[in-house]
Amino acid sequence: MDSNEAVRGLIAYLFAGSIPIAAFALWLQYFEGYLEVAAQDRGQTPPNTPQELSRLRTAGIYTMVAQVVIYIASSPLRESYWWQAAAFFAITLVGQNHLQSRMEAKLRKDGATAAESFNSSLRLILWNIGSIAAYLFLVQFCALLCALLSQALHLPATIGLTLTLAGGLFGIVSGLLLTFALAPLQIRKSMRCSPVEDPELLRLLRACFTQAGIAEPSLFIVDTPHSNWNNAWVAGFSQGKGIFKPGLFLTRPTLRNFNLAELEAIVLHEISHIALQHLRKRFLYTVRLLALSSTLLGIGSVLALQLLPPGTQVVPVLALAFFSLFWPMKWVRAQVTRQEFEADETAVRRFGVSPEKFAHVLKKLAELNQLPGAPSTTQPNASGHPTLQERPARLETLQAPPAHSPADESRRAA
Repeated sequence: MDSNEAVRGLIAYLFAGSIPIAAFALWLQYFEGYLEVAAQDRGQTPPNTPQELSRLRTAGIYTMVAQVVIYIASSPLRESYWWQAAAFFAITLVGQNHLQSRMEAKLRKDGATAAESFNSSLRLILWNIGSIAAYLFLVQFCALLCALLSQALHLPATIGLTLTLAGGLFGIVSGLLLTFALAPLQIRKSMRCSPVEDPELLRLLRACFTQAGIAEPSLFIVDTPHSNWNNAWVAGFSQGKGIFKPGLFLTRPTLRNFNLAELEAIVLHEISHIALQHLRKRFLYTVRLLALSSTLLGIGSVLALQLLPPGTQVVPVLALAFFSLFWPMKWVRAQVTRQEFEADETAVRRFGVSPEKFAHVLKKLAELNQLPGAPSTTQPNASGHPTLQERPARLETLQAPPAHSPADESRRAA
């Protein structure tokens, strides 16, 4: 590629990479106007903050995915100016985060100062950028290594391309494996986390894991000083040590708003995810979907490069790249929904959580998370979690066997 072609390739990438962030900025302008009109129509009543936050974050996720897809698919256009393209990619991610955090601050009205919002947003985006950069480096390194190997062995072009695609697929799988395994570390570094130290809470958590017969993970409290976010979740694979050790995370408002018996139901639901090996199953399911979609992308790209005239190949390849990424996301979200219902049922049938008590806890979560500053729990979100209004109805059909309550044990130990 001569210098003029390289410059044109860089310009083409800069133009394509600008489209998602420009579209997101225009959508934010429309979204802000929509909120103002909605407030006027409701007689100055504030909009449904959790629902609007969910819409905003979903749009942000899709915008980031679009930027990543364009960056990966435009590799031939930016090969001569890779560091300028990488810098532009990072700038677009930071710019999107800045626009989104400003809109979230307007929605939440949570009292955070501009400096606090900026520092929190910067901390999160830096870790996200680092994670994305490491992931892309691993994918490209594996693909490049296989391409060099095929050249060294003087393999035919078709076999060499197949080997390169296989290397890229191996990089994708390896990157996903590290992403899942290092999720607890990512959460601790990107959010304000501190180890659980309260003796009464520690007794309850340890009793829950003992009852389930599962090794105790790292236990953390997530500080949300300007948010009433009530939530708990597990991250990482069930087996691991050091930076790979799994973690249980509870937000501080959850500890403030729920008593020990209610926390027991929440924690046993999360333990059910571990007992059912949901994260491992989600990882394997994601790998299978990506392997299939990557194969279709590879075949489609080869056909486009061979059958279409030069200059008309980029758009079909980008369209295939978007389809190959968004299609698996739809099926993974469906799996997440199924796993949430399975964890609810396991907490009741296997670990003896009262269906009535658990339904009460879920309804309480839904009510509390309607306060400003909490993510939506009554609207479907981008991760695929069912709403907290759907799950109590399913619990009413379950019957719990008699079981020893870790909350009772915690109270007796106290």
